Amino acid sequence: MKRLLAGCLLFCGFASACGSPPRAVPSLTVPLPRALATTEARPPAPAPAPIEPPYDGPTSGIVGDHAPLVGKVLAATRGKVVIVHVWASWCSPCADVLPDLQKVHAKYNGSGLAVVGISVDDEQDDARGFAKSHGVTFPIAWDDDKEIVGKWKPTMMPTTYVVDRAGIVRHVHAGFTVGDTAAIVREAEALL
Repeated sequence: MKRLLAGCLLFCGFASACGSPPRAVPSLTVPLPRALATTEARPPAPAPAPIEPPYDGPTSGIVGDHAPLVGKVLAATRGKVVIVHVWASWCSPCADVLPDLQKVHAKYNGSGLAVVGISVDDEQDDARGFAKSHGVTFPIAWDDDKEIVGKWKPTMMPTTYVVDRAGIVRHVHAGFTVGDTAAIVREAEALL
């Protein structure tokens, strides 16, 4: 009985709608703002402003100070966590740590962590040959006039610095012993 009643009501409603003149249906379209309705090319969006201008004050390689991110290689690391490794081809512990740092570079390159070397060799060919013989592909600055190292002030060879994204020196490892690389990686990961 309920089905019959529902069917009758549905039929009556359909029949009355079909026989009556069409009613105006309110529009469901929304006019576009003029800026969106035009087909004219819009000017490109402005580039985002840097979060903060590069630091321009005194720098050093002392924990808590702004790192001297000078020169082309180091300036390219702004905004990243950076492991800065000061080394020389005549330094035997440097030969032990460079392959470890290369592995760190291979693992973290492109993830906000950069590894950069600074060679204090007197001859650029010595630095290049040493780096190549140890499979190094991370960027290396050759500091022939010792200007960059003069700003970092390492106390011995090698010295490794861990710098945060804001450019502050957070850790310094003077010399190298087994296990230092693991500590350096932990420190850098904590800053990512």
